[in-house]
Amino acid sequence: MQTEYFLNTQSSCMYYFEVTSIKEYIHDYPEILTQSHTHHFYLIIWFWSGTGIHIVDSNEYDIHPGRLFFLGPKHINSFRNLSGESGAVFTFHESFFNLVQERLSDFIKFEIFHRIEKCVYCDSDSNSDIILNRIIDNINTDINESDKMIQHYIMSVHFTNFILQAQRRCVWSQNVRRKIDSQSYQTFLDFIALVEAEFQKKHDVYWYARKLGISKALLSRYVKMYDSTPNHDLTPLKIINLRIMEEIIKLLKHSTNSLNQIANSLGFSDNSNFTKFFKHNDP
Repeated sequence: MQTEYFLNTQSSCMYYFEVTSIKEYIHDYPEILTQSHTHHFYLIIWFWSGTGIHIVDSNEYDIHPGRLFFLGPKHINSFRNLSGESGAVFTFHESFFNLVQERLSDFIKFEIFHRIEKCVYCDSDSNSDIILNRIIDNINTDINESDKMIQHYIMSVHFTNFILQAQRRCVWSQNVRRKIDSQSYQTFLDFIALVEAEFQKKHDVYWYARKLGISKALLSRYVKMYDSTPNHDLTPLKIINLRIMEEIIKLLKHSTNSLNQIANSLGFSDNSNFTKFFKHNDP
């Protein structure tokens, strides 16, 4: 069973946002070096130096200078053979997104932190390092603003700038789209957000389409338009099923729940339906 990390009482305040060094992060959460863990907050881990393996949801990623990992609350991660590490860690509360313009917030959350596919990461180079480090310097200067509400908004501007500069200048593991002003793209993001919120109870594509105020056919068209998977074979139902399977595998590997408990928690009426679903969708 994995370790769960929460922001401490002081840090769990509304709009919490902080940038620390990797060394400080490991000092605060030393078990991350030896145990699988999940966290009830968002993380960006930017390695300036170091080697090793970062394991996220059972997938292994090389650690090397310039690599940034984007981790949401759903990810289970651990490290192996980590050495020589230095860098920066962004830690922030879910509520921090409320300070970011809505379409940008949805883009960042559901294109970067809550992707359907594997964990998202990107690689910086010497030119992008200069720009991104300058933003961190600005964060470290402005974090001392005495008016907390003003400080929160300033941090949200720096954070958004950091993400957009990284989007423009870094090499990404997955396509990070930029059509944030398109209504069809916004509806696609709304669908992903709705799946994230409701997948444990709602498995029917028609329910999601009705909730979004569009037809099932139009929802399928939007998913096809913005499908960035290698095989370009996503459908609305496949997105729902992939999210359910991701949760099933996580619970099987990292919880002590029985199959019946897992089935019930994910909205299956009986073990027979759960078993059929698992066999049909097992990768």
